[in-house]
Amino acid sequence: MAKLTRRQAASSLAGAATMAFAVNVPLDSASGGYEASADEREALLDAYAEWLFSELKLLAMERHGSTERMLLIKKTRAGDFHWPADKSWTEVPKPSTRAASVLTHVGANWQVED
Repeated sequence: MAKLTRRQAASSLAGAATMAFAVNVPLDSASGGYEASADEREALLDAYAEWLFSELKLLAMERHGSTERMLLIKKTRAGDFHWPADKSWTEVPKPSTRAASVLTHVGANWQVED
């Protein structure tokens, strides 16, 4: 399996953010996107939490055949994204600031219908 380079990862994330803006996704103001109502923001974060949980569950099933080891996660350098050694976790971008971009990028149907 080919490794993803930092440039490829950055390009993928940039593409996700661009896609979110292109489809007029209601992002919160912290991410530089469109202002969402409190209800839209809560619906987005509920959808993101559900998607993250399902992603973790399915990954465990794919890797181990069950969810029994779902929360046994090996420490890797990827964790530095959320827990950098040189600053507090409160100083890094919050998950809520990328929720719309991630869900849009993976094709998850998360937008509330009018």
